[in-house]
Amino acid sequence: MHRKLAVVSLIAAALVVGAAAQQASNAVVIRAGRMLDVKTGKLLTDQTIVVERERIVSVGAVIPAGAKVIDLPSATVLPGMIDVHTHLTMEP
Repeated sequence: MHRKLAVVSLIAAALVVGAAAQQASNAVVIRAGRMLDVKTGKLLTDQTIVVERERIVSVGAVIPAGAKVIDLPSATVLPGMIDVHTHLTMEP
């Protein structure tokens, strides 16, 4: 369970870093060691994920010129997953 949370957190962090980096370039590329294809259920290896404006625009594409590259060779990414965990009734 902790490992899954770590993977989702890693993806969220990469997208936040990517959103900030997009100010300087057109795209952020995440090179992942493994990626779950949520349509087929297959675990793919050595995947390139292109993110533009906080959206995944392609998988397995060539790295665009000027893109910021985030290397995650030992990570498993789950495209499309977001962290929806919150405690609305708790006070800090």
